[in-house]
Amino acid sequence: MIKSFAREIFRTRDYILYAFITAIIILILTPFSIYIPIILFSGILLCFHWKKEYLVPMVISLFFLLTSDLGEQLRVVVNIVLIMTLIINFINSYGANFRKYPQLPNHFGYFILFLVVSTFLSSVFGTDFSTSLVFNIKQGVFLLIIYLIFVSLRDSSQIRNLFWAIIFVGCIISLILVSTFLGSPEKITTLLIQGMIKYGGYMNNVAAVGGILLASLTFSIALLLSSKKSASQNWFLIFAVILQFVAFLLTNSRAAIFGSIISIGFLFYKLRRKYFIAGLIITLIVTPIIIFLNEEIYKLIEIFFRLNRVVENPRYGHWSVAINIFHDNWLFGAGPGNVRNLMYDYLPYMLGSWQEAEFYYIHNAVKIGHPHNFVLFRLAEMGILGAISIFYIGLFYYNTARKALTNWSETSEKIFVIATIAVGMGFFSRSLFESTGILTYGWITRDLILWVCLLILLFYSNNKTQKQEML
Repeated sequence: MIKSFAREIFRTRDYILYAFITAIIILILTPFSIYIPIILFSGILLCFHWKKEYLVPMVISLFFLLTSDLGEQLRVVVNIVLIMTLIINFINSYGANFRKYPQLPNHFGYFILFLVVSTFLSSVFGTDFSTSLVFNIKQGVFLLIIYLIFVSLRDSSQIRNLFWAIIFVGCIISLILVSTFLGSPEKITTLLIQGMIKYGGYMNNVAAVGGILLASLTFSIALLLSSKKSASQNWFLIFAVILQFVAFLLTNSRAAIFGSIISIGFLFYKLRRKYFIAGLIITLIVTPIIIFLNEEIYKLIEIFFRLNRVVENPRYGHWSVAINIFHDNWLFGAGPGNVRNLMYDYLPYMLGSWQEAEFYYIHNAVKIGHPHNFVLFRLAEMGILGAISIFYIGLFYYNTARKALTNWSETSEKIFVIATIAVGMGFFSRSLFESTGILTYGWITRDLILWVCLLILLFYSNNKTQKQEML
């Protein structure tokens, strides 16, 4: 009765009214961004009224496409709209009977509980509770999003929709990035003169773009390697791989490129081992010979990967600061978001030096994740609790991936499991040089990709083999 009542509340006309009001509000707040309310209105209406299985993939796509560097006011409004869309979908599916709400698997629930409690304790005993409280709230909202996505995954067809959604996101970001680059003579000139450019398109932050492309490129290659796909899908995936590869080079995000090499390497190792061995031989033998015999190629590689900055890298100063902060706050850390406030107390450079100028730039440009290393980031912000969280999420991801692969190793769904594991390996490898992307208190454009992968693995680990065709 309650469930039917809830469904009655959210009738088709209410979906239309909800989407229309949402579009009007955003149009009023951002009069120069008319394409955003049009996308939201059309997408929400179509997914509610037409095919609801596309709703969650659409919302996830919009989280990545519309909540980056579009302004604080717009970002808050869009986030609220998307979260409310997930909540309405949840109520429409499960009604208002709390007893029927799906529960998280015990091991996942314990992990979430540890994150919440440890973050709060670090905030209470940190250096500035008011700053940390904001990050607790953000993490709570993020975990709500994760729960709403998790309960929407009911069969493997929805996993495929998520795969395609992430691939489309990667293609859209890449298309915008490449087209705006080609339309900018200044950026083309910079590339020709300097031999490299760090460009993130409309998202500006190359680390965010790099993380998304790491996942979308891996997923694209995985589906391209699958045997069951149509000719049109095959050509689209070839185009997607080329487009995203070009965009990846333009971002010049070395951490993301390193992570993608790990993820794609694992993908070929599991699915096309002969190609993996051939590629490894070429990399280890042929490439060094070409580099040493051709000085121009070596200089090009040196410029692109900025090898001259290995000895003098701004990251070293931030690593030193993070280590010293952890040394003085080893139990609970400085508290979520408080490292930025303490950075100049541990400044390893002389004021006015060029090193301090770069240090100052990163200090002002980034609100969180300054150490550029996930381990040091968690240690500095949360102390021993941060160390435990690092071990916990790594072990949890490994166990979930192992169980998922065991459950589906003899089915066509295996490729989705392997691709998801590959992305996880890429993100954890990338974390050696990036603080964000795993546990950054719910930073949507950074953390959501890995957590979606974790939810996919949870689905496969908690469900036994299903006989379904792929794609």
